Amino acid sequence: MSALWDRELQDTSHAFNLSRQLEIRNSPQLFHHPRVHTALSANEAVLKSVFDASLQNWLYGATIELTQSASTPPWSKDTWSFVPLDSQVTQEAASGLNSTGRNITFETPAIRARLECSIVDYASNKSAWLVETDFGNKTAWNRTNAPAGLDHGYYLNDLAARGPGLRTVACCANETQQGFGDAVVGYWTDTSSSTIPLSMQAKWIVGRPLNESYTQSPTVHGGIAYDRWIWPEAPQIAAIDCAPIIEQAEASIIVDFETGLVYDYEILGAPQNATNAWTDFYFYHGADTSQAAHWQENITTR
Repeated sequence: MSALWDRELQDTSHAFNLSRQLEIRNSPQLFHHPRVHTALSANEAVLKSVFDASLQNWLYGATIELTQSASTPPWSKDTWSFVPLDSQVTQEAASGLNSTGRNITFETPAIRARLECSIVDYASNKSAWLVETDFGNKTAWNRTNAPAGLDHGYYLNDLAARGPGLRTVACCANETQQGFGDAVVGYWTDTSSSTIPLSMQAKWIVGRPLNESYTQSPTVHGGIAYDRWIWPEAPQIAAIDCAPIIEQAEASIIVDFETGLVYDYEILGAPQNATNAWTDFYFYHGADTSQAAHWQENITTR
């Protein structure tokens, strides 16, 4: 009498109930922001609280993943983040099973944030961002503040050079032994101040400016003298308008419950716009005057 045994790896499935402790937050979060004696803006006060330098923090971990090719943060994959289960509860539920498996499949809410962008056609409308100036105009320029040997030139208009709440653009040149080369100005500005969600516009300006800025006469701008970067030839510009989109959906995921590593996922149904993410968006709730020297403004955000 004889027997032949064969050993091979197999997947085994077990079903068990899990209690959920976490969910996507729908109520606004309150932050205290010093009204005086601080250089922090409301945005910085909030971001300082939520953007801590920890790989367990999704914002920080995702940034490191994108910029340094680091591993994906736990409980996330691709552009989605998934509401996790408490690992201790999961392990206790699985401990009664006669198995060494660590992977579980379950349904959980998913959320993602992305930018929806479109190209802005600035090339066909130079006057929207560029000013052609005549250095022979003695009202705006004179011998001491105009480029020598140049009759005409170009500079960025106030909206392009500053934008809402943006300071004057600083420029740098690609300097080589043969002289100054092309310079690139890249920056972004808010394109809406009251519409929620806010949108932003990113601009890239490429050309060969002169190697120093020139001060325009203060009579041009009501007594304010502006430094201008001058281009002898009109530079080129590319721009995109972007709006932040936050979406939610139900998902089925396969995850290592000890590490939070998501092996695979399936989005169940069409993602829905999470409009509640923009309610109480940086909304001020008055000041706490209990400390007269340092009033605290209460800010809510999702």
